[in-house]
Amino acid sequence: TTGQKLPNGMFAGIRSLRCIKTVDNHGYKFVTIGNGAFNNCQSLIRVNIEPGTAEIIGKNCFSGCRSMKTVNLSDVKVILREAFQGCYTLISSDFAMGNNAKTKYIGCGAFGYTKLRTLELPKTIIRIANSAYRRCYQLETFSFEENSQLQSIGKRAFGDCAVSKYNLNHV
Repeated sequence: TTGQKLPNGMFAGIRSLRCIKTVDNHGYKFVTIGNGAFNNCQSLIRVNIEPGTAEIIGKNCFSGCRSMKTVNLSDVKVILREAFQGCYTLISSDFAMGNNAKTKYIGCGAFGYTKLRTLELPKTIIRIANSAYRRCYQLETFSFEENSQLQSIGKRAFGDCAVSKYNLNHV
């Protein structure tokens, strides 16, 4: 079965949840992880979205997961508004790169208020919305993969960051 949606708010506020790993269980996959599905799961440390399991991360899906340190977004195509905002300890967001890259859109405030330090964005990104990485006070460097398809970067997408080095040569 494909085309399923993990319901909005399904696991919101569960304090004991520490790790999420989506798996392809005999062809079953979620196309969308619903809005606020894991919102405020304050003990959540790691999210691993395995290839072939989810394509869209809903609005506020993981916002307020204050203990989250890493997220693997290998097959995710769309990250909606404030999906990871307020994940104050998030230091790593890994995207698939090269021929495996799929991410096309990063929504408004999607990674705001995280502790990302470096960021390498895949060539498939078409749009980065307003304030997508705003107030990532420790974000020092970002770059785009060679042959980038980027068409637009919204206002203040990297506003209030400590960016001292960036590479737009491939855009």
